[in-house]
Amino acid sequence: MLDPEFFDDQEYYVQRFTFAGARATGWPEGGLRVCGAPRYRAGLRISTDGVGGALLTWWDERAFGSDIYASRVVPEGALAPGWAVDGVRVSDPAGAYEFYPDIAPDGAGGAYLVWRREAVDFPNFVQHLTAGGGVAPGWPAYGVRLMATSQGQYDPRIASDGRGGAIVAWDEQLSRRGIWAQRFVMDGVVAVQVSLVSAAAQPDRVRLVWHVADALSFQATVERRGEIGDVRRLGEVTADGTGRIEYEDRDVVPGERYAYRLAYSEEGIERRTAETWAEVPRALALTLEGLRPNPAVRDLNVSFTLPNGAPARLELLDASGRRVIEREVGSLEAGRHLFRLGEGVGIAPGIYWLRLTQAGRSLLARGAVIR
Repeated sequence: MLDPEFFDDQEYYVQRFTFAGARATGWPEGGLRVCGAPRYRAGLRISTDGVGGALLTWWDERAFGSDIYASRVVPEGALAPGWAVDGVRVSDPAGAYEFYPDIAPDGAGGAYLVWRREAVDFPNFVQHLTAGGGVAPGWPAYGVRLMATSQGQYDPRIASDGRGGAIVAWDEQLSRRGIWAQRFVMDGVVAVQVSLVSAAAQPDRVRLVWHVADALSFQATVERRGEIGDVRRLGEVTADGTGRIEYEDRDVVPGERYAYRLAYSEEGIERRTAETWAEVPRALALTLEGLRPNPAVRDLNVSFTLPNGAPARLELLDASGRRVIEREVGSLEAGRHLFRLGEGVGIAPGIYWLRLTQAGRSLLARGAVIR
């Protein structure tokens, strides 16, 4: 792992080796570049992602002050889909000086991170990212402050709890003395129940639907970013009487990928939902990408594309071929869709097959469910 701490414009590379000490098949000879942004960076930490790849985090001075960045590499030797080139910024850019990150897997391809902010009371922060590099549902945009009533938190470290959560440990030297630990679970601190219902992409548009529990007073701003560039605010949305929120983005380019999220205020605190990535197709064809993420931990979100609005069926089959769930999806019409298949259905951990059928043609994809 390259981590030169004494030169400007440093780059980070990662390489995978086999048990016999040889470079793994498919990996670049000189290693995969994880970060090539300008200026100084340090504090590199690496962890398995729990599904064959790797998670990395570091603090970075590419902008004013220092920020925490993270990246994920898949087993084949490439950046994981959804993770920004040169890393995803995890910390609040208004925090000025963020240092000493650590990272651990959530068991489903995502990551838990902890880091320290250089401020009067030296607080630590914890964040949960999904397998696609977005903020996990229920977690604030820039993480949760660790033990807000304490001061002087030093040397934070984090490890997986083996059950989808993480345990953080730190040293306190001001308000309380000693080594302390805290456990975090997948949902973190849940503010309001905002969940993605569907995301559909056509060559000329992306259509998103969310559901919110507080249907009477919920208002939000739709935000979007590409794989390169800053976040852009698209427009204001409100929930209808049933809690449904719909938004259609027609300012898209075929072949591009966009991440969408909702920004809203709760009790004076600005919060954001997890990002949802949508790839705008150049042309439509029947495709079945499978579970996103895979393995799935709770929700069965399936990614697929329909070339038209003809009747179509999506099924979940167990390893023996028994149908567990069946849904008609032709009413979603043409486009690329992210569809929640297992709404209200308890799915046991195991290996499953997904089958998408339309106009006499069937596609299969394999997926796993873990707990």
